[in-house]
Amino acid sequence: VGIIGDMNSGKTTMANAIAHVIHKESKVPWAIRHFDEDDLLDFEKTLGTLKPANYIMIFDDISFLSAKANKKQLEAVKAANTKIRHLYIWNIAVNTTYYL
Repeated sequence: VGIIGDMNSGKTTMANAIAHVIHKESKVPWAIRHFDEDDLLDFEKTLGTLKPANYIMIFDDISFLSAKANKKQLEAVKAANTKIRHLYIWNIAVNTTYYL
C-alpha cells in the first residue's frame, strides 16, 4: 500500500495505525519495521539485519534519496525493493500463498 500526501498530513500516523491493526488482529504473526534515511542509504546492510518474519514495512519519506544518495545506493534500494515486491508468503495457517 502506498500512502501519498502533503508534508505533515498524517501519512506515517496512518501507516502506523494500519500496521498496528494488522499486527494485533491477524492470526499470522507480523513484525513491523520502519525504514528511515540511514536504513535506506545502506539498504543492503539494513536488509542483512532482518530476521526471518512476516514484515509490515514502512518506508519513511524517501524523497531525499535523489539528492543524498549516490548511483550505487539508488540502484541497491531499487533492486531490493523489486526483490521484496516479488517475494511470496506461504501462510500455513490458511494454506494460502500471498504475493507481495
